[in-house]
Amino acid sequence: MKKILVICFLLLRIDCINAAEKDYAMAVFEKSDRAVLREFDRYVLLNNGKIVHSFPPNFFICTIPSGTDGEILNRFGARVYRDKIDDEAAFEEKYGETAVYALNAWNKMFPDYAPEPPMNLVCRVEKDKSMIDMLSCVWNEPLKAVRYVLQIARDSEFKEVAFHTRTSKNSYNGPVSFLESGDYACRVSAVFVLNTGEKRQSKWSNISAFSVLKPVKPSRKTRTVAKPARMPAKSLLKGKQSVQWEKAENALFYRVQVAQTPDFSIILLDAMTDKTFYKLSDSLLEFGKTYYARVMASDGVSSGPWSEPSEIRIEEPEPIQNDVMKPR
Repeated sequence: MKKILVICFLLLRIDCINAAEKDYAMAVFEKSDRAVLREFDRYVLLNNGKIVHSFPPNFFICTIPSGTDGEILNRFGARVYRDKIDDEAAFEEKYGETAVYALNAWNKMFPDYAPEPPMNLVCRVEKDKSMIDMLSCVWNEPLKAVRYVLQIARDSEFKEVAFHTRTSKNSYNGPVSFLESGDYACRVSAVFVLNTGEKRQSKWSNISAFSVLKPVKPSRKTRTVAKPARMPAKSLLKGKQSVQWEKAENALFYRVQVAQTPDFSIILLDAMTDKTFYKLSDSLLEFGKTYYARVMASDGVSSGPWSEPSEIRIEEPEPIQNDVMKPR
């Protein structure tokens, strides 16, 4: 059984080898007909190659020695590509939808391939059913994206970042009560998993601007958060469990941060929730290390002070005892 698994792993690994290592090429024909394609097929076979994927009438992925590129261009009028193609939009505009499928198949043959289409971000402040101002952000969902990084800053150059969070959804919805009055800029980036298993973050999206305007004086009906939420001084978590805190008086939302240092100069997690707990599922947190957490409460209009830092240590979960399936 182990030998079979090893063989399967090696076969999968070979599929992800850089295209150049196996003399892979993509021939792009400006114009072609059946006679030209039959002749090209014979030419590839005579050069000890083969056509691997066909996207007629313009795109053909094959294995063929690199010394044939010039002859293919002169004889068949086809341009040969051996590197990853980044300008997918130009190919789509020239050759149509077939180019999208062809380039996707071609680029996947490179271990470091991660598609990076332009991300279109739209943010606006809207009132929810309780008439609380909420920031709503949506963006397109790129292929192979596993999570997103969203930043909010007071300036368009993002030198003064006010909020930095990660999400698995291509949208964000949260209260603006944790932000001061003023103008803000928002941007988002996608995190891809490469064929090698490594992760890569894409370029930032367009900048979407929004404004926060808080009342100078709270309404008489508004009950502000006077005291911070309380967290235990120390916590030992088995596995990436939830960090918890006591409910603060008049609180509707909470902002929780987890940092690498007690001064919160290196923040690893920054999130908002309407619960009194937050699950630490972030991959940046490692077992066997100590982190620091704090929480800020909000009534939906204004926010209170940060709680005292809570020291948390994350240990690996204990194995399940007697985890054996009994016959029925």
